[in-house]
Amino acid sequence: MKKVAFITDIHLNEPSPTVDPKQNWATIIEDLKSRKIGEVVFGGDIGDHNAHQWFFETLRPFSLKLVLGNHDNFNQVAKYYRNGHGTNELFYTLEDSDYKYLFLDTSSTEISPLQLTWLKAEVNSNKNLVLFIHHPIFAVDTPIDKVHPLKNRAELQPLLKATGKEITVFCGHYHMNDERTEGNIRQIITHASSYQIVKSAKEIVTDNSTFGYRIIEFDEDGIKTEEVSFGTK
Repeated sequence: MKKVAFITDIHLNEPSPTVDPKQNWATIIEDLKSRKIGEVVFGGDIGDHNAHQWFFETLRPFSLKLVLGNHDNFNQVAKYYRNGHGTNELFYTLEDSDYKYLFLDTSSTEISPLQLTWLKAEVNSNKNLVLFIHHPIFAVDTPIDKVHPLKNRAELQPLLKATGKEITVFCGHYHMNDERTEGNIRQIITHASSYQIVKSAKEIVTDNSTFGYRIIEFDEDGIKTEEVSFGTK
């Protein structure tokens, strides 16, 4: 069994609604250590580049994989983390005995033509697929989806559906928990480690009362997840 912490949207050193992201992060890191979780996937939006050195230093005790979000810059992140195939994008794959893991870069708010071409080849696998991406690939009935969606998700969806493989997508960006399944694809959005956005509001409304991350367990029988939440008050 493989156990991973998926953490996303910390937004360090950025203006935020009365939240201390560094304190939230320290709480999460201590919780990971207490649970003896040694592997972290960060789902994008680290924050201002001035916080990058601190961010990556806190993650030295862990095996780290990450994807980039729309608040991230490849050249700034590449000073601390290098992986992947592109010269100005961060996308790559990993495999184990049961799954193939695909890590995509949506820092430009879309999947580049280079990544789409690469992905068409990579999804040709005899293993079930796990996709880590900052932006959700399916629409969610929430205000933030109307103004900040993945721009070319209509190109990505049929590519993944055509594989016929069971695909699980882990993402963030919307600062809320949500899960939905369309055909062979299960999309799981994880709440932010900084502040949340109210899903059912008529306009974008923030909620700074909770933060957290997700524990993912992979084994030959399937994928299980657990939401871990903390209160700020």
